[in-house]
Amino acid sequence: MMSTRTAAFVFSLVFSSLMAGSLHAGTFVTWDDSVPGIIEGTADGVNVSVAFSPDPPEAPTIGSTNMTGSDYDPPGGSNQSYVAVDSDIGITWTFDQPVEDLLLYLNFWRGSQKNGPPDNLYTFDQPPSIKSGLADGSVSGNSFIASSVEWNMGILSFPGPLTSLSLLTPGSATLVAEQRHTMSFNAVPEPASAALLLGAAGTVGLWRCRRRSSAALVDGTGSGG
Repeated sequence: MMSTRTAAFVFSLVFSSLMAGSLHAGTFVTWDDSVPGIIEGTADGVNVSVAFSPDPPEAPTIGSTNMTGSDYDPPGGSNQSYVAVDSDIGITWTFDQPVEDLLLYLNFWRGSQKNGPPDNLYTFDQPPSIKSGLADGSVSGNSFIASSVEWNMGILSFPGPLTSLSLLTPGSATLVAEQRHTMSFNAVPEPASAALLLGAAGTVGLWRCRRRSSAALVDGTGSGG
């Protein structure tokens, strides 16, 4: 017979798994540029391919920077890897299976500047929301509006599920500069896995109900047949 401690552990594990979509527990992408001119990555068992439009005049690069500051909540690492590409280049990220809870970490994304436009629009094919940082920016529809400061640091959130995400309209600042990004997400559970978790939750719930009924009969508080 299942012990109370074991049942509590199983219930906690199942509950945590079921809540993964509402609580951020995403995995950061590990980027790979071993093939010249091609950026790919993996996270949570999902492969990510990255395409640029137009083709950048210089090949995108991978580097690392500190993303543990107050602009990043949840934080990245002190040597967080990123992809860098010029600010006038569009980007499409494609996932080989659906993902959710996608967080796009922006690092040095150009905003307004002297002799430049008052606002710098970055328009996606999905509506973003500001997760953290980006205090001088705002969101309108599918666009992140980078204003007031020259550089924008923080996180945009895209709940999903998604099989791709595109930056359709890149920044239009008069000075083109390198911009960095990375992302984290959760793989959407396969239907069989979700059903298994729900079945386990139901089994634990039934066991607890029967155990309470048995205890009530033993101490005389239950009704006899």
